[in-house]
Amino acid sequence: MRMRIGHKPGVGGAVKVMRNNADDPWTTPNTDYGKFIFNSETTKLGYIVQSFVIDTSVSTGTVQYFPAGTNESTCDWSIVNDTQGWSGVRVRVYASRIADRSYPVIMEGSAFMVQDFVEGWIPANRQVNSETRSEYYMLPQGDLIYDNFIPLVHFRILVSVYDLPASSAAYPTGETGTPGSRNVRIAANEVKIAKGGAPDNGDRDTLIADSDRIPALLEAAGEVLIAAGNAADVMTVTPINERTYVDYQLWDAAGAGATYPVLVLPGQMGAGLYSVTSERQGDRVRFTNKGTRDVYVRYIISKFDGEQSSGGSAVMRRLPDGNLQIKRPGSSDINPRGGDIILDTRLPYLPVIDEGYIHYTAFNESATGADYGDSAKTVTFDAGGLKPFLKYCFVCPGTSGLFIVRMPDSRMLTAEGREQWSLGGVAQITDSSIKFHLARSHAYNYINQGGGWQKVTYSNNPVGIRYYIFGIPA
Repeated sequence: MRMRIGHKPGVGGAVKVMRNNADDPWTTPNTDYGKFIFNSETTKLGYIVQSFVIDTSVSTGTVQYFPAGTNESTCDWSIVNDTQGWSGVRVRVYASRIADRSYPVIMEGSAFMVQDFVEGWIPANRQVNSETRSEYYMLPQGDLIYDNFIPLVHFRILVSVYDLPASSAAYPTGETGTPGSRNVRIAANEVKIAKGGAPDNGDRDTLIADSDRIPALLEAAGEVLIAAGNAADVMTVTPINERTYVDYQLWDAAGAGATYPVLVLPGQMGAGLYSVTSERQGDRVRFTNKGTRDVYVRYIISKFDGEQSSGGSAVMRRLPDGNLQIKRPGSSDINPRGGDIILDTRLPYLPVIDEGYIHYTAFNESATGADYGDSAKTVTFDAGGLKPFLKYCFVCPGTSGLFIVRMPDSRMLTAEGREQWSLGGVAQITDSSIKFHLARSHAYNYINQGGGWQKVTYSNNPVGIRYYIFGIPA
């Protein structure tokens, strides 16, 4: 590990951490993503700005707003028992409000049923979930929110909010630097590290690291090969807490690449090919392959800890193993909390190596098959020595000129052959390309009222997709 803080000719102040001491921080191309642990010249990152847990057991017949003391106009999320006959709990998360954006942002959640028939109640640091998440989407009702019904059983939902547009809105890049502007300040009262060449003017979109806004720590990222019927443990750098978010995707070990969502083709139905669960256990995450095929599991493990400490005077801290931390001014010099750590050389960062919005009119390629969709668009990229990890969503029209954002979904209709439903689509992923699919001309459903199957269409089919390709260590 090699860290350099200083003036880079032609750029200005820069902060870089190299994986290999032999690589020069100033001359290594910024597109060699895999050679950096941290690089302040990277202009786009994929960090989670906040994670929190919603416990559905607190729901009552009246709406409750959180944090306590807030209301519908100011809350981060709310919860109430269903009053509309859905036999569930209505949860609303105001994701764009949490991220302080005027557009929808990427938000995901994992639902854990708080019951284990072997162990009884599952402790906060030992919860099990599968790679298949419930359908999460945001509806613009006064604010851009997540709105869903949860079955009337005891669930805990871990919600993670990214500061990434979930629409056609441009990625916020902030200002461009000018000669002579200061862009790195590491002082006793503040830490401000701007993107390469940009000024440290306090604009959060210009800053890549800020002692006033500390995101979730990226505990681990990478991939692990797991044979069918086996398990693998991924160790975390610091102990897991209840706001540790485990995100992962499956790649067939035989070299078939990956589909997201996972697609099971004809002849494979019921075979249980792909089934991986994750379990958080104190200082590790255990992935168990319950399927019948060997798979690579690509994972991102993030931990949000808003807790902060006090009483210290140092901003730079050297750990016993030689690693370095840049921490929040005034935080403990002995035992800083996760909410204090701005940069830790033990932890990877999450560069966005490609991103964009693709309108449906640009889907001008033939679909791989009706299982995938009816049209396609391929994007290519250079991961720069890293492995790609895809994050994307469907953008659908809504009412009153607003729109709905849906997380990736794949549902197969089989009434008239096999076809992807009109709100879905499958992405085919390799290490250098992604082929996205839409299924706008397909049926939303089929119904049979005695005269044969009738195609049901839907007016709010996707009008585009928003995608991000993160780079994780190879």
